[in-house]
Amino acid sequence: MKTGMSTSSSISVEIGTVYGTEHDGTVELRVTLFSTTFTRGSIAFFYKKNQFDDWMDDACIASSSSKFQKGNELHGLHCSASGYESRLVWDYKKNGLIFGSSCVVKAVVIPSLNIACQVDEFSRMETVFNNDRIIDKGLLGKTIGFDFNGNFIQIENDNVSVIDSLTSKVLMSLTELNNPVHAIGTSFGGLIVLNSTGTITEYDQDGLVTVIFDASAMALGGNGTLTLNYDTNNLLISGGNIPMVSEMAWGGIDHGTVLWNYSGSLSLPTGAVYGDGLETILFCDSGNDRIIVIDRSYNPESVSTIASVTTDGNPLAIQNPIRCAMLNDTIYVCEATGRIENFGETASIHPSMARSGFGIASGSDALPQFANMRFMPIVRSIK
Repeated sequence: MKTGMSTSSSISVEIGTVYGTEHDGTVELRVTLFSTTFTRGSIAFFYKKNQFDDWMDDACIASSSSKFQKGNELHGLHCSASGYESRLVWDYKKNGLIFGSSCVVKAVVIPSLNIACQVDEFSRMETVFNNDRIIDKGLLGKTIGFDFNGNFIQIENDNVSVIDSLTSKVLMSLTELNNPVHAIGTSFGGLIVLNSTGTITEYDQDGLVTVIFDASAMALGGNGTLTLNYDTNNLLISGGNIPMVSEMAWGGIDHGTVLWNYSGSLSLPTGAVYGDGLETILFCDSGNDRIIVIDRSYNPESVSTIASVTTDGNPLAIQNPIRCAMLNDTIYVCEATGRIENFGETASIHPSMARSGFGIASGSDALPQFANMRFMPIVRSIK
């Protein structure tokens, strides 16, 4: 499995009361999300009793049209260029408000993570909201990520294409390339393509070459680990025959200047991205089964590693990570292979699905949430 990621930064929201819906301490609110890029978004709902109070995040939301709800957060709401209206019912009485009183409300867009997962010749698009996800679309082709407009970037042996996320039509196709290994979108609708030779080429929105740069000193070979990340001014390059992560100025008088690099005891580094700010860089040290997070706001810079996570109180080691991202101090990791889990009726021969009470599960195999469950094969009809 290969993955690409981008974070949503182009969603706006409008919120207002649906007049005449007040009933028994509740009121219905309309939430309208606008985006020319993405079809789903998330918001957090806040209120305060007067202009001088602090914003409160404990709103009692009785129901909503969101895909997932967590406290005052509504995840997976639809959005569109013209605005998609959703509804929520606020039980304001439980928050200490009475009928006829005034208050102020607001909705804040929560960044969501968009992931393109690719297996063989098929890709699927997922939107991740905290611990939940929505599988939005599947399509043929090796999708490696998204451009600045939310369209899909696909890569083949000698070409790179941009596919419209709504219609699946080809918006741009760059052909006869020299073994492209990764590509990213630019803020003006173009592409930056990295070839296995270490050449980085920038194209405008019409597919015309604007910049060619030889980065073979830091981006050559690498057994498919080479990746780019772009923040409109700088490029992050990870992977290559020399195991390191580099930051390079892209554009302007300092174009091509190496601004920063890291190469401490790495094995197949890949997927370098910026964190919640440009001072934080994180990447997958895939050969060492870990994520490395570097905070450059410190002097000397702070380096931390993540080799495992905890789920239901049990440690789970990271295996062959290939993409990562940070949103609001939360780190998301995609693995190339993951771990095989077996499903069946007999706990003794399916230890990873052993139920609590059998006494044979330990570590990450102890999954109490599956207590007393049994599994049986599903036979599908053949047409």
